[in-house]
Order: sequence, then C-alpha cells, then structure tokens
Amino acid sequence: MPQVELSLRRIVLFFLLCLLPAGLNAHSAPAAEPLAHSSSPYLAQHSHTPVHWYPWGQEPLTRAKQEQKLLFLTIGATTCQQCRLLEQETFLDHATSSLLNNHFVSILVDRDEHPDLDHYFRMILTAMTGKAAWPLHMVLTPDLQPIYGGSYFPLNGNSEHPSLHTLLTTLLNTWQTDRPTLLTRLSKLSAWLAEQQTLPQPDQTNEEYDPRPDAANFWRQRLDPQYGSLIGQEQQAPQPLLLSLLLRQAARQKQPGDALPALLALDKMASSGLRDHLAGAFFRLSRDARWQTPLFDILLPDNALLARSYLEAFQLTGKRDYAQVAQEILQDLLQRLQLSGGCFAASLSSDSHSANRYYTWSAEEIHTLLGPQADSFLELTFDPVDSVISGRSVLRLLAGLQTMHNNPEEWQEQRRLLLAARAQRPALFRDEKIVTSWNALTISVLARAATLLQQDQFLAAARNCLTNLQQAFPTPDSLRHSRWGNQHSSTIFLDDYAFLAQAMLDLYEAEFSPSLLDQADALLQEINKRFHTDHSPLFTLTPQPTDSPLPQQTLWEDAHYPSGLAVALISMQRLALFQQGGKWESVLAKIEPHLLSLLKPLPQAAPELLRRWDYLPQSALEVVVVGERSHPDTQLFLKEIRQHLLPGLALVHLEPDLKSSPSAWPLLAPRPMLNGKPTVYVCRQQFCRMPVNRLSDLLRELDHSHLSPPLLLPTP
Repeated sequence: MPQVELSLRRIVLFFLLCLLPAGLNAHSAPAAEPLAHSSSPYLAQHSHTPVHWYPWGQEPLTRAKQEQKLLFLTIGATTCQQCRLLEQETFLDHATSSLLNNHFVSILVDRDEHPDLDHYFRMILTAMTGKAAWPLHMVLTPDLQPIYGGSYFPLNGNSEHPSLHTLLTTLLNTWQTDRPTLLTRLSKLSAWLAEQQTLPQPDQTNEEYDPRPDAANFWRQRLDPQYGSLIGQEQQAPQPLLLSLLLRQAARQKQPGDALPALLALDKMASSGLRDHLAGAFFRLSRDARWQTPLFDILLPDNALLARSYLEAFQLTGKRDYAQVAQEILQDLLQRLQLSGGCFAASLSSDSHSANRYYTWSAEEIHTLLGPQADSFLELTFDPVDSVISGRSVLRLLAGLQTMHNNPEEWQEQRRLLLAARAQRPALFRDEKIVTSWNALTISVLARAATLLQQDQFLAAARNCLTNLQQAFPTPDSLRHSRWGNQHSSTIFLDDYAFLAQAMLDLYEAEFSPSLLDQADALLQEINKRFHTDHSPLFTLTPQPTDSPLPQQTLWEDAHYPSGLAVALISMQRLALFQQGGKWESVLAKIEPHLLSLLKPLPQAAPELLRRWDYLPQSALEVVVVGERSHPDTQLFLKEIRQHLLPGLALVHLEPDLKSSPSAWPLLAPRPMLNGKPTVYVCRQQFCRMPVNRLSDLLRELDHSHLSPPLLLPTP
C-alpha cells in the first residue's frame, strides 16, 4: 500500500486535535493496568509509559468495535533496540501518547509470546512495504483490516520517516472524514490475505519425490564462497537450518565436498565478531556480510540450533574445533541463561550503547589487564580497522579456530581475566521469560551434546529443564507457550508440543527410558487431535477450535527457526520407526500428498522439514545395542555410533536380561547377544543385518547399511 501523503487537510486536522476538549479522555484508559500482571518482561517494561496499552485479547478488540476507534498494534521484543528507543522517546512524548489514548486503542505484543500475530502481521507488512522488521506497527480498523504498517518512526520526523504523531494524525483524519473510500481500497488487500491462507490442492501424481537434493543445491549456490554468508544480503543472521541440511546431505550421499560451503560458514562465524569469544555464545545478527560487527543480543533458540550444527559438523569431519565451539555455546547458556528452576531465559540484551561498551575493548584496557601477555593476545584477536564500533574493537580469532589450540592454557587464562573484568561493567538485561518451545530445543541439543561430547553436566541440565517444564505443566492439555515468574501466558502453539516431543525423543536416545517414548507419543497425539481443521490434514499453528478473529495459519516454511509443522512430522516419523505399521504411519500417509504440493515448487523453503525424509522407513537406520549399559564394549559401541553423522538414525539400547518389550514399541523387543558379548543389530524397516560384536564389524555394517538394503533377519 502506498504511503499516505501529507496534505493541507492533515495539517488543519492537527491543530483541531490540539484543541480537542479534555472530556474525550473519559473512556481512553483501561479499567485496570493491563500490563501489571503480564507474563512478558517486554510488556512490563512499557507499563511506565503514558500510553494506555492493552495486551492482545478480547477486551481491546471489543472496545475498538464499540467506540469505532482504530487499533494501533505494536509488536516488539526485549532484544529489539529500536523498540527500546520507542519506549524511551516516542511513547513518553505527551502529544503522541495523548493522541493514542484519545483516539486509538493501543495493543502491545511481545513477538516471543505471540508467533501467530508476529507471522501474520509481518506477512502483511512485507506485502505493503517489501520488508518487515521490528518494531512492527500496524494501524487496523476495528474489525482488524490493516490500514497502514511500518517499522521505526522517530520522535521527530525526517525526510525518510514521518513521526509517529504525524502519521497517526493523517490516518485518523482519513478514518473520520473519508472512511468509505478507505474501506473500498482495503478490500483488495483483504482478498490477497484470504488467498495467502489457501493451501494448494494435494499432489495426486503418486510419484516419489525427494526434495533434499534440490534444496541442498539451491542453498549451496547462495553461500558466499569467501565468508559463507548469504549472497546479496547486507545484514546477516546465522542460518543453522540450511547449514545442517548441507551437512546431512553430504553425509547421506558420501560426498564430503558438498559440505564445504557449510563448513566454511561455520568456520567464519565461529572465528568472527559474531561470537562472544570470551563466553562462547553467538550474537543474533551481523551488520555486514563478513560477520565483523554484530548486534549484541544473545538468544536462546539461535544458540541451541547453532550448537546442533557444530555438533553435526564434528560428527561429519571429526574436527575437534567444532566440538569445542558447541561445548562452549552450551556452557555459556548454562552460565548466563539458565534459571534457578533448571530452564532457560529467552535472551540476554542491552541498549546499543551499553552493549557496545560491554562487549568491546580498547588496546589500553587489554594491556592493563593482561600485562606481558597483552601483545600476543592483541595479535590474535584485535583488528583496529575492521570490527570497530564507536572506536572500540570487537574481539575476533584472526588466525581462525586454531587460535584456541595454539597455547590453550594461556588462552583460557586470558579469557578468564577478561571475563572477570567484563563482569564489573553494567549488567546486561536478561529476559527471564521461559518459552516452552525454545527450552525444548535446548533440551534436545543438550541431550545430543551430552552423549557425543561425554559431558554429564549437559544431560543433567536437559533432564532438570524437562522436569521443570513437567512440574509447571503436568499434563499435555495444560501446556502453555511461556511463563515469567508466577504468570503463565494463555496461549499454546504447535511449536510447543512438537519441540517438546522432539526433546523427549532426543532424551530417549541419551537415556533409553521407554517412558520418554510414551510421553512423546502423548504430545503428538495431542497435536493430531487439536491442531488441524476439516479442510486439511496439515497442522495449524494454533489449536482448533479457536475464537481468534484472525485466519488460521498453517506455517510450513522454515523461517529463522524450524516450523512446528516440520518438527511435528519429523517426530511422528521417528516414532513410527519404533512401531512399524502403527498409527503414525497412517497419519503421515494422509499428509504426504499435501506436503508434496508445497515442496515440489519450493523445496528450499523448508530445510528443517526435509529432515523428515531422513526418517522415512526406506532411508532411516535402526541400530540396536544389546549389553549391560556399564560394560566397556557397550559403551564403546554407543560412543562409536554417536561419533558419526547418520541422518535418520534411530538408536536403541537394550539390557541383555530383558524379558519383554513395551507392547507399543516393537523395536525394543528383546534380542540375544552374540557369544555372550555386547552385540549390535543394524536394521532397516526392522529387518536386520547379521549381528556383530566387534568394533571393526560394526563400522563395516554402518557403512554398508547406510547405503544398501537390509538382509533378511527380521526383528524377534
């Protein structure tokens, strides 16, 4: 939609607004402070502003209809620096807040709490302006038709951006004096929105289609050959989903060269300014394509996904640098984001000035703190030309990841001294909101890292976080999307159920407790019961039925994070491997034609969803280790299996004295040991090759079975 132009009528209206009587304020304030008991720190931060904010809900929507006022919707987050500027400047402005309070109904949304609203209105803003960012502002009619959208509006307008006050005055004028024309113009946008919610007809060709090669080829060509960043983008965010896709494809096809673009990206990011080299975690964004100057926000889900990618790179290459990066990411999350109950805060951030001071250094500071070691440290990490923000430098590993190994004891001591000095600087803000889906992602990667890196602390952390979630939400139908302190959000999304089911499966492959399979199954059954409509078997973002006034959304594309649909289908496919012919295979068979109709034209849009193909029965690898858990050979077999990147792996451990298996999980049926020694069965579709009890034979079987059909030794 074109930007509303300034006019004489608007200017006249501005002066009329200044003369409005105070009596118009009689119904402008909510009956009670709606943000006082919010489950979001972001909303609570705005409770001191003079704007009469509502959280999203029925009350403001009803009021807008009753009073026929426009809605002013703002979506932001604690990690959004321009959101903080608005809070500290624009929303404290008397003229702007008075205009909003007198003539609009204002709604404030934490994007972390409402991915449904965030996605829906980002889609609209992108259609209007060609891009979308935060803060996201939307002016809506009382029945939620979008009139105008934008991002940051300064307190005082300029040639590029009008002030928020000027913009709202213009829109109010149009609403009050020319409403029919405005609504007629909006009809085209409404028709477009309806079209966006329509899913294509299911694919009926019955042709087998594997979208993984096409998607991998697409992304391999779009990574910069020098820096591993996406070609053609100014700001760069890490892309762990597409990097993992390239790593898995290289492993599956036994083509190590195909992984080189992803490995380059992982190398460049890990040694660049995008990473906090003192503590270990990654920042969310780089201002440039060379990963030099970051935006200093640390987000829980970004780091969980990056840790997973570095673990996969370690499995593929055996390169210890990747293992160390993953380990340091997770140790940093435990140190700075883990809360007292065991779960993890959403993010760590600060305003731009404070963050710049917190994370950057001058050469003088380094000399003061490190003394004789300063010169060697500066030579390895200090670039006085690039990676400079406000005259101070962002630390980088100029010689690459090997810097960590050249003199590891000295490197660790230097980090310790600088971390101690940095801890004396003004503290960063920690958003202690617990997002269920994000914590589930973290449980997954902690469980994987615990077994791959032999780190018991990670397994304990994963178990503690899961216990905390289960104590807060003891049954599947009690699950909620987020909580802060004693306040729970009222929302629940597909992502929460799907990611938590995935976490159960990943914990199972670390602990081998069948109850985790049962719990994952219960969560997936809740999805299958509540998250689809009569029109399509594809799962919706929100449960059904719903009283939401917005259209139902089926999100199949993976954005910065995996879609809930992707993780739900992957988890169902994984669980089906333990069942063979169970209910999940029939559910997935109904969904398959609908998936193909989406992926055939655009396979690159869903790199995480493509993991589902790894777990198809004809592709997946079922490995069952039988032996006492504490036996050295059992431990050796499990360690060796986990050292390799085996896409589609379902890993089981059975004790040798097992008499029967849980009836729901045939893959867990008892199996004999070979010659009384710990034994490994390598299977596909629960038909196994000959069992082995020597490491050399296991390695041969893994290599052979990963490419070849199974022999005829059925499950007992």
